[in-house]
Amino acid sequence: MLSTITSFLILLFFVTTVSAYPFEENSFPRLQDTLATGTKPGDPPKFGGGYDYVVVGGGTTGLLVASRLAKAGNSVAVIENGTYPTGNLTTVPGYNEQWFSRVLPSNWTDMVNVWPTVQQVGGGEQQHMMGRMPLLWLCLIELQIGGSQGFTFVDYFRTTKGAMKRWADETGDDSWTWENVQQYYKKSFKFTPPNNTARPSNATPDYESSQIVGSTPGPLELTFPKYAQAFGSWVKLGLNELKAGINRVFVEGDIKGASWILNMIDSQTGNRATTYTAFLEPTQKDDTSKIDVYVETLAERTLSNTPPGSDPVTIGVLVKRWGMRFPIFAGKEVILAGGPILTPQFLMVSGIGPQDHLQEMNITVLANRPGVGQNYNDHILFGVKHAVQVETTSVLLNDTRKWQECERFKAHANGMLADPGPDFAAFVDYPEDIRQNLSAQTKSGNLWPCVSRGSVVPNNMILDLSQFPSDWPDIGIVSSPLGVNGDGNHNYADLVCIPMKPISKGTIKLRSKSMDDKPVLDPQWLKSPTDMDTAVAGLQYLLRLYGTNSMKPILNASGKPIDLESSNKDDLIKYVKNNYRTLNHQSASCRMGKRDDPMAVVDSKGKVIGVDRLRIADPSAWPFLPAGFPLGTAYMFAEKIADNILSDHGSDKDEDEDELRVEL
Repeated sequence: MLSTITSFLILLFFVTTVSAYPFEENSFPRLQDTLATGTKPGDPPKFGGGYDYVVVGGGTTGLLVASRLAKAGNSVAVIENGTYPTGNLTTVPGYNEQWFSRVLPSNWTDMVNVWPTVQQVGGGEQQHMMGRMPLLWLCLIELQIGGSQGFTFVDYFRTTKGAMKRWADETGDDSWTWENVQQYYKKSFKFTPPNNTARPSNATPDYESSQIVGSTPGPLELTFPKYAQAFGSWVKLGLNELKAGINRVFVEGDIKGASWILNMIDSQTGNRATTYTAFLEPTQKDDTSKIDVYVETLAERTLSNTPPGSDPVTIGVLVKRWGMRFPIFAGKEVILAGGPILTPQFLMVSGIGPQDHLQEMNITVLANRPGVGQNYNDHILFGVKHAVQVETTSVLLNDTRKWQECERFKAHANGMLADPGPDFAAFVDYPEDIRQNLSAQTKSGNLWPCVSRGSVVPNNMILDLSQFPSDWPDIGIVSSPLGVNGDGNHNYADLVCIPMKPISKGTIKLRSKSMDDKPVLDPQWLKSPTDMDTAVAGLQYLLRLYGTNSMKPILNASGKPIDLESSNKDDLIKYVKNNYRTLNHQSASCRMGKRDDPMAVVDSKGKVIGVDRLRIADPSAWPFLPAGFPLGTAYMFAEKIADNILSDHGSDKDEDEDELRVEL
């Protein structure tokens, strides 16, 4: 949750377009230098004090929850290890390509934290690079107010009805069914229809606005960019040839099929719409709301009292800013929103986690919760690059064209910079012939043991593909026209595959008892043989899509991808191993469950089991990583947790100040 409290990138639609070229030689222009920079808000509040609520983490979910609580008349402190965003690298949708270049923004270390993992499956000779840092196994976390939406693709998706039924079943709470979470999916947003005068006629989305938002608009805008990438229209034709089907922007509980992607974008300015711009800034400007944001502040551990015969009671957070330690007290609750890596770390350094591991680290055990840092879920992705005969962002390597696109964006919120890049997607099941090639073990019921703190344990066995809900697709496919300059003479694009049914689960352990030290992260990507089989099947689908008659007219013969005809399974496995990476869709590392489940960390309202007045509001508390991409579900989750908090404390009076005393 917070060593470098930031936000979860889990919610990232996808963090790169990977093919044979993750961060290989290219020469992206430094686009952020071509538009005016922004300004930084005023000084942070005075040190310490008491509030009704303390929110640890100023990212996507943390700011939403904090703003909802403040708007309800509560005093709220937000603790964020990063600072406010400046400049426009984190506001212009088309600038996200900078994060996928070897030539990264000069100040990137001020904007993201890099989390190395232990050695993972694959890699071989290939060493992906991020600046001068090996990117073979790294997770990224945004280090600024607003979180991951500063450099993700601001793409909006929801999950499936079957996934939410499973969520309700695993938590024993029907308030999590699809029908009951619809109000929370819609609550944050307002919708602006696409500008079909500006968009090409073959890029008209199919949608029903009543399925996107409710009768009362929220503060954050959903719309479609005024610009559509040409590559996406050809991918659409190819998917149609493969009978992928049509979807209405992935919001109606059945995500199978293909669609243009809905984005979180301000339709007037063309800039990203985030919880920072839509929730925090208006709340800070509202004189009736009390919200203080402590930037550049590291949350070190919870503060608590333990009444005789009762569970520990959380009363605040010990923080460090600019070398000074001080407490920030919470009269009602502390809410954790640092994300699926930092939240379990913060719980463990606070004495909440697996007892044996805490004792090994010489940490006093406050609550023995064996599930903290276990069940780590994530999506991987990999792609296949091709030279194409339509414009992609490769054209921005031309200085004249780059300036033209900058002026077009500033004047009309249009053009290539108005579009985040990947703007067409599909969720599909494998065609029957590809499915038949999966190993018999994968198809019939492969059981893969959970991994707990480095050892195999006979916990509940994870079921294979056949035991996912029927509306849960096998893979996601994304068109990615982010141009890699292979030779300076062609446009390049990718088809990207995201396997939707990962079986492998990872772990997070402490490196020390300090939040200053990054934890030991072991995502276990592709550890299960099932995951490798399904990844290879996804690669076969990508190659089949490239091979459709519909896509052939735009493919440049000199940029042919790997040849399926001459590749055996070992070749495809090697390709996946050398070219996959994380989407930063981390989740479920402090999973939600029934209160009598020994591996559950929080109950169905997000309350940490065994500790009073402590709750989690980020995707670490999900019971699993649901189908689709998680950003829309993160908003829903934060809205529902905020509603739960307000319901639980609706009639509370401020706690007596004497209760807030603690030995530091």
